[in-house]
Amino acid sequence: MITRMGPFCSVAAAALVAVMPWTMAHAQDLKITLTPNDGTPPVTGALIAYEKGVFLLDSETEGMIKVESTAVTCVGAACPEKYVVETPSQRPVATVSKRFGIHGSRTVGTTLVPNLLRGYAKHVGAAFKIEETEDKAARVVRLINADGSLRAEIDLQTRGSGSAFTSLANDAAEIGLADRRMKDSDLTKKLAPAGVPELRGTENEIVLGVDGIVLITHPQNPVPNLTAEEVARIWSGEITNWQQLGGGNYPITINSFGEGSGDRAVLLDGLVRPNGRDEKEDVVRW
Repeated sequence: MITRMGPFCSVAAAALVAVMPWTMAHAQDLKITLTPNDGTPPVTGALIAYEKGVFLLDSETEGMIKVESTAVTCVGAACPEKYVVETPSQRPVATVSKRFGIHGSRTVGTTLVPNLLRGYAKHVGAAFKIEETEDKAARVVRLINADGSLRAEIDLQTRGSGSAFTSLANDAAEIGLADRRMKDSDLTKKLAPAGVPELRGTENEIVLGVDGIVLITHPQNPVPNLTAEEVARIWSGEITNWQQLGGGNYPITINSFGEGSGDRAVLLDGLVRPNGRDEKEDVVRW
């Protein structure tokens, strides 16, 4: 998951803890209150670190969070003497408050992210509501506080991993979901032209988990095993019938994801292309 945090995003904060260049001791003596400029409820806790315009706060209600100083007012003896500083980003950080976007991978966004948001809502005593739209790739998640006020409204879109970087670049989303590692082309063709700096290897790149893609044949298929090169030759269109592999006389149809799919990228970059092949053009896209 690639993230580019805006000034204040409490919903995602639990997954966005960063290790700052320096830390402060005696956190119990560093109690501060950060009041967002957009009118959302203040957050109180121990100031752990402050660097480059970002507070790292061990809050009493949200746990460890990061907050951009330009979005809040700091009250307390431990507040830095001058805490509103110019952001090091190449462009102004987008304002994020109650409403923000999470866009990208179907694999990550369809079930995992709603479950994470549902767990967060339960943790803070908020109601979780998810609303379907006419667009199957777009849903709206709302978290409602116990007093009926809106805690967060999230534009959740699952159009594939490639869309994550486009949405981050055009400010349509504050969190991008990808089921693959970020490519050089994601940076050079999408993020960098929009002024977004390198995200890989920074505190804004969060690995949610690592899984694998497994290729299996049907139990009734007389071909029990396929080599990596045979799979690559199938995907490239060199092998078009199971008979060529010692099976029955049945044509092979390739089913693949769209161009922006992370699953497709992992399969092609990890198996097909290393064997000198690429995906043929006449595949069935899903």
